[in-house]
Amino acid sequence: MQRLPDAVTVPETLAAALIERARRAGPHEICGILSGTRSGVAEHDHPISNRAARAHDRFEMDTAEQIALFRDLREAQRHQVAIYHSHPLGPPCPSVHDRAGHGYPRVPALIVAPCANGPKLAAWWLTPDDARPCPLVIGSFFVESPLCPPTQ
Repeated sequence: MQRLPDAVTVPETLAAALIERARRAGPHEICGILSGTRSGVAEHDHPISNRAARAHDRFEMDTAEQIALFRDLREAQRHQVAIYHSHPLGPPCPSVHDRAGHGYPRVPALIVAPCANGPKLAAWWLTPDDARPCPLVIGSFFVESPLCPPTQ
């Protein structure tokens, strides 16, 4: 089994592209997967359609697209580095829905928040009961996770 990465590293250009795409999506959440050939180092963005009925405050990845991507990643010998989605209006803090719906506890969740006053990206280790910051490096800069209120 692959060990958990010490941090998620995202190139500045990829981080900027995620923030811009989330901004352009307006009130709807974007989602997808970042992949790379090295654990914890993002090299590629794989947007996946958000099929949630409440796409303004939820995300649900298109299952067929997700399965096809997993097959492609396996064939290309690339790893899932992070599963991402956006919070169009709020901070990059995980909600109770984010925690409950994150089915891959060994893959960090990256939240993109284009309108946040502080950091616009934050990485988290999510389980249904907990959200812990995952170290995030954009380019060569460490990004401090925001202080988030406890979720119910």
